[in-house]
Amino acid sequence: MAFSHGRQSAVYANGYDISGYLKSFGMQAKAESHDVTTFGKTSRVKRGGLKDGTADGEGLFDGDAGAINDILEVILGANDKIFVHMHEGDGFGNDGLAIQGIEVTYKIGSPVDGMVDLSLEVESSIGVEPVETLHELSAEAESGNGTSLDNLASSANGGSVFVICSAGTAVTFAVEDSANGTDWTAISGVTIAAQTGPAATRVAISGTIREYTRITWDKACTFWAALHRA
Repeated sequence: MAFSHGRQSAVYANGYDISGYLKSFGMQAKAESHDVTTFGKTSRVKRGGLKDGTADGEGLFDGDAGAINDILEVILGANDKIFVHMHEGDGFGNDGLAIQGIEVTYKIGSPVDGMVDLSLEVESSIGVEPVETLHELSAEAESGNGTSLDNLASSANGGSVFVICSAGTAVTFAVEDSANGTDWTAISGVTIAAQTGPAATRVAISGTIREYTRITWDKACTFWAALHRA
């Protein structure tokens, strides 16, 4: 059994790494439960409904230009913002959680006996999607392709890809898959718009994702990417 220490966590918000400002962060996946109990039953009967997801965090306020206040203040109430929680760190193949939604609360507090702090709450429009890292947040000096991620088997259920581009201009990313880890083709129907950092995007994948996957990029950039398989 392997345990992970929380200090390794990485948190990304709308294209920015905000890990260095936060002291805690979490995501919660939820599902509605509908009571369909009828006469004659001896216990309640439930049926599942819509899925949902939320995120919340607490940390330290920094009002410098480009720091966390600038990052979180401007996206309050905006649609389809990307938040990522890599609770084991963002190394290749590591598991994490990602949502696309709305930052609904951003609070700044001033305790009399401590540092100015902050908190945030996010509500998702896609539930919570488990992801595996295809490329840790790091700089690449030129075009290239990432390490092959072995998903152990193909899946016909589709999924999504998340990209956090911290730096780079009009960078084109693509997700490729392979049946054997040697012969690669771009996954059909997946088009990731050119990214100029800082930027974040999620693109849905429909249909089959073969056993092996990797990310490619066409020029120098700094980015993180991950795959969700439904």
